[in-house]
Amino acid sequence: MAAVPLFAAQAKARQSAAGNSLGRKVLEADPPQALDDTPTTPAPKKQRAPQARDEAAKAFKTSGRAVAAAKRVAEKAPAIAAKVAAGTLALDAAEKEVKAAERLAAATERSAATPPPMDTLTKHKIIYADPPWHYEFSATDNRRIENHYPTMVVDDICALKVPAAADAVLYMWATSPKLAEAMQVIHAWGFKYTTSMVWVKPSMGMGFYARIRHEMLLIATRGNPGTPEPSVRPDSVIEAPRGAHSVKPLLHDQLDAWWPSVTKVELFARQPVDSPWWSTWGNDQAVAA
Repeated sequence: MAAVPLFAAQAKARQSAAGNSLGRKVLEADPPQALDDTPTTPAPKKQRAPQARDEAAKAFKTSGRAVAAAKRVAEKAPAIAAKVAAGTLALDAAEKEVKAAERLAAATERSAATPPPMDTLTKHKIIYADPPWHYEFSATDNRRIENHYPTMVVDDICALKVPAAADAVLYMWATSPKLAEAMQVIHAWGFKYTTSMVWVKPSMGMGFYARIRHEMLLIATRGNPGTPEPSVRPDSVIEAPRGAHSVKPLLHDQLDAWWPSVTKVELFARQPVDSPWWSTWGNDQAVAA
């Protein structure tokens, strides 16, 4: 890792020399000739000049990727890099530790951010929510959900004063292990469970009894909100690829089609929604602000 700056300096010198040489060639070149239509043979493709990491990789008989990874670990976490240098920690394991530390730092920042009190929000007919469910188990510390975002226990989620109108529909995401808790939340928020949709993912995830590859979008109502028009009622199965950790398929356009000209709010939102019909609330929004 200490050799990388040396090779970087050598690469910079080569670039400078190449630039000076090119300048001389331009100055010494003959004046441009008139253009003609004679076909010309394409110039051979120039090979990429070796980069500093390539030189370091060659010297240490390893890959350019490994050198880049070692440099990143050294810059981000010198203490972890020292373990790699001492031979007590493999480079790939060191990379994972650095990434986990970065995720934890981002999650800590989101946890410290404070969105406005939920009960100060305007009331909406459509509530779209993805609660940060707390799980009591994880295979390893690196797989803890709190490494990605702060979670909430079910009692705290139930205590939220959701900005729902008297006649409203709730669309709430829940995983299979959290289905019973999700029903508690629906009741605590003043809704009655009605039906559900299912997001089917292209590959299996984790699970103790079954390896899960679906999530539930629970639909609940309060008062008399009506229903979507028959012509736009959706299939109950959503087929979409996985995104980043816990990121759900984007359904804002579909919800606008099911409930046109109706204001909506996304709770625990990760990013703003570019629509006059949508408001968002959540820690990520407070960080962005």
